[in-house]
Amino acid sequence: MMTAFQESSGTDMKKLICAVLSLILTVSLLASCSKKEKLLGLEYGEEGLLVCENGDTYKYAPLTAYEPTNQGTEYGVITVRSESGATREEKVYRIGEEDPGKWLTTEYTGGTTIVYYSQDITLPTLADFEPQLCYICEEEEAVFSIYTIGDPANKAIDAERAILNDVLSIVLDESTEPELWPRINMDESYGLKLYSEKWPAVYYCLEYVREGGVGYIYDPVSNKCVNVGTVLERYFVNEADE
Repeated sequence: MMTAFQESSGTDMKKLICAVLSLILTVSLLASCSKKEKLLGLEYGEEGLLVCENGDTYKYAPLTAYEPTNQGTEYGVITVRSESGATREEKVYRIGEEDPGKWLTTEYTGGTTIVYYSQDITLPTLADFEPQLCYICEEEEAVFSIYTIGDPANKAIDAERAILNDVLSIVLDESTEPELWPRINMDESYGLKLYSEKWPAVYYCLEYVREGGVGYIYDPVSNKCVNVGTVLERYFVNEADE
């Protein structure tokens, strides 16, 4: 018991206690260091593939089209070599609890964040994604969600998911007439970040533009812009909870 040690007045006993405590501290520090995972080295190889020292290889997802759902712990360091021979380093991170052999991300910076995915994976199209949630986001210096369509906490979840499905049906309909992009006279723009339980590592990102009371959605993967009318306008005039 600690009280017994504290009550002991013998010099030898005090030296013994200090030695034991020092040993315990040393062992604890060594155990802590051994548990800290070594960051792996990565470099770009042929055809733009990112190659990890453990043999895993990754492609990078198109910017603005896919974003990580989470920036997890540090995983590795990319050594980027310029034509002049100069090098710089960039850390990559796990995406939440996803397998780092399949998914990695750079530090989150919004639409400029790079998602790396195993070359064995085929990224989903919008038709493949099957989202349950849509985060409406303002994207300026920082990215933050102003509303979540399909939030399970919302009493109108079924109606909201029906709205989301209607919007996606318009975007995916091959007969929908494509519109000019980028919009010239837009009033406001927002990011629509779709989340799917089938693809928990990434958001599928669309751009939503308001122009004269009408909404336009741009899909960067298909490079298609469509007019979705006023179906989402309720989320921009404080009517979503009515």
